[in-house]
Amino acid sequence: MSNPVCAACGHVNRAGADACEMCDARLYSFNGAAAEDPSHGRPFGTEGAPSSSWSESGPDAPGGDWSPADDIPSPPFKSAGDVISPMLAVYRKHFTLVGLLVLVTMVPEALIQFGVTAFRQSQAAALLDGTGGGGGGGALVVPGTGFLTLMVVSGVILWLLAIACGALLSASLVYAVVDLQRAGRSSAGACLRRGLKVLWKVYLVTLVSSILTGVGFMLLVVPGVILSLMFAVCVPALVIEGLGPIEALERSNRLTKGYKGLIFVTFFLWGVLVFVLNALISWSFSHGASSPLEMLPVQLLQSAVLGMINSTLSVLAVYIYLGLLRERRSGFQTTTFTS
Repeated sequence: MSNPVCAACGHVNRAGADACEMCDARLYSFNGAAAEDPSHGRPFGTEGAPSSSWSESGPDAPGGDWSPADDIPSPPFKSAGDVISPMLAVYRKHFTLVGLLVLVTMVPEALIQFGVTAFRQSQAAALLDGTGGGGGGGALVVPGTGFLTLMVVSGVILWLLAIACGALLSASLVYAVVDLQRAGRSSAGACLRRGLKVLWKVYLVTLVSSILTGVGFMLLVVPGVILSLMFAVCVPALVIEGLGPIEALERSNRLTKGYKGLIFVTFFLWGVLVFVLNALISWSFSHGASSPLEMLPVQLLQSAVLGMINSTLSVLAVYIYLGLLRERRSGFQTTTFTS
């Protein structure tokens, strides 16, 4: 077993090391590719430091003869553990980085959700006082059209807001993971700034994939599962390759062909744990406050905890994407986009 050389800083590590002993970047074997081509896996930009050049590539960059994503050290993807393990390493070694990204993106959503919920409750209380109060003697309260419209509109707004916040978090996490893979470190501020630049595209691809998947689940569930697997890596593809929303959906569909079973098992194994944790945390926080003033800090804390747990799915998608690229050995050459 040879001593792996870090692609980020050039440090020669001990045989069998999974991460660089100098800069903490992940190390992967490329089945002899590195030996045949010393430049294989070498990072672009300044060595040992995260670079933002790949995030600002022009519209003609995807599908060209070279892409900065060719330089991202990628894990294998032959089993669920191949991608779950590096995902867990991100949270174990860079918990503060992910925590900052979650707080910045989830707190605004939690504040607006709290305000909308409080407004709903006040409107419901006013309705009860005006219709069923006084000497009504427990008469049945029938909400008016205006109240029902308010409930529907506010629900749609909250849903769109959740997608926007989730899109910003997903994009920022893609940048963070790529920086960590390349250089072993990243900056929450830089990831958020780059995430904001592509927010509208990530928002659109997330919205479209959510609607299509939702319709699929209404059609006897199975179509929804298939569509969710087809679009599993659309966000990493969009951000890293600089694609448009529709192109990213098509790219994800091509990359996942032949791997949908493995992707399903991977997301199922981790998704069950995430679902159970979400249920337990939501249940425990639902009994933590009684007055509106007590509800706000509880809701903020709940959003932060749930955000950290749910963000693991976004990080997992990035590693699945990188693993698929490695397994296909297609990189980002022109034939990948035209085949």
